Amino acid sequence: MEMEEDIREKVDIRSKDVTDLNFIRDTGRYVFRRHYRQGLRSRIMAVLDAGDVRVEAEGRMEGGIRVFPRALPKKMLRIFMSRFKRTSEALAEARIYKLIEASLGAGHVAASSEFIVSYRRDGGRQEILLCGLQDYVAGEILDPWELERGELERGELTGRESDREKLFRESSTRGNHLAGLCRSIQAKQGVAGDEALSDLIERAWSSTEDLVSRLKQMILKTRCIPDLSGIGNLILTNDGDIVLVDINNVSTVIMDDLIRTDDKGYPVCDKSIEVVAILERRLLERTIDMANPIYGHFLDPARMRRVSRLEEEFFKAQRG
Repeated sequence: MEMEEDIREKVDIRSKDVTDLNFIRDTGRYVFRRHYRQGLRSRIMAVLDAGDVRVEAEGRMEGGIRVFPRALPKKMLRIFMSRFKRTSEALAEARIYKLIEASLGAGHVAASSEFIVSYRRDGGRQEILLCGLQDYVAGEILDPWELERGELERGELTGRESDREKLFRESSTRGNHLAGLCRSIQAKQGVAGDEALSDLIERAWSSTEDLVSRLKQMILKTRCIPDLSGIGNLILTNDGDIVLVDINNVSTVIMDDLIRTDDKGYPVCDKSIEVVAILERRLLERTIDMANPIYGHFLDPARMRRVSRLEEEFFKAQRG
């Protein structure tokens, strides 16, 4: 008898793989589609309305023209890859996600309902599985490393310090990155007009300021920080809010000389704090205050060089 492949280990997941799960009731109302961006810790499936998928394939007439609108997700289903021996372990991990929501506020975190199920496979064997049904967030990916690369490619930095170190030593008001992102959002929505753009930029700026403030408070009060470093983890929504959509890699912030990596070998805590500084410097256009104990410790030039080496080792391992 052929063994059933574990959904957590399956890479090319199809809709039937999800509807065949013992804890999913297939009514035919929804279609599950593998999301283009998969995390290292979860399998991500878009939950689509079956009717929208039919229209996507068959099209519909609008003004005498057949159009094929892409089906947009109603929700995002996350199947976490972590393995738990006890329900209490899964509950403890789920509580961490609620800590993020409480610290950052509903406006900065994609709302998610976690649930724990008995996953039956291989002839009835049951395992504990943690899943999440998360709101779909539409907008532009806010890639903090692209903000940094954009400056480096313009040749604005010189000197003995590394480019990255100098990013946090100097202030820059060259260009409004938020304006570019907001223009992209408006272009995709077919919206035009300087007043509408100005309102969207103002909303995005206020959202950035609030997020940076909340992240700093979270670090000081809870000694935790979510993973901000992954490309696609932060979204600038069509309404101008900056929202964290990947909440399943939370680091403990410990201010000592040891650079800690996650279970994949990535220095996620240091890199996430670096992202906080990039948001403040590049989007809010503020000089980074190295007297701040968080920045002073984690953005120390010698430490950042060590972090860069660990980061290079991580990507080398990922490439195989």
